[in-house]
Amino acid sequence: MDERLAHRAEVPVCRLPDGRLDLEAFRAAALRLIGQGASCLTVCGTYASYRPVDLQEQERLLTAALKAAEGRGPVAMGALDAGTEKAADRVREHAALGCHLHICAPSFYFSMSHEDELLRHFAALHAADPKGRLILLEDRSCRGDRFPEGPRQRLLAEPWVAAILSGREADA
Repeated sequence: MDERLAHRAEVPVCRLPDGRLDLEAFRAAALRLIGQGASCLTVCGTYASYRPVDLQEQERLLTAALKAAEGRGPVAMGALDAGTEKAADRVREHAALGCHLHICAPSFYFSMSHEDELLRHFAALHAADPKGRLILLEDRSCRGDRFPEGPRQRLLAEPWVAAILSGREADA
């Protein structure tokens, strides 16, 4: 696992009473987490099955997190969507803003029953940001709670895979 992920901290989405994002509170939370030793910031609400922020809000949150981190460590952003093409679009959008650490999973909306399908999916996401690295979530949409051992080992051997986390590790 990438050592920068050892002290990963999730920055919560903050909202004002009227429902708008509270970017000042978000930035303050990000700075507090960095001050407490976080080596990587993860923007909450951008991965897993519950995503309480739309795409425009994700862009604003990512920009705020990158500004708060200011080179003190990476920012990880969820790049999940209904299929490989749309997830690759998220990766490209995040990379264009300066995020090169992407949280990815097999699509929630289709089953990747063949090992090669799983590997092609992640390779396509990496191709969307060749400078980036992927954090792979494995139990959100896989059968059981782990990738099959063959693809797991092949993925771990890829230099563009920063880590493979179970849902429990991702939520920690």
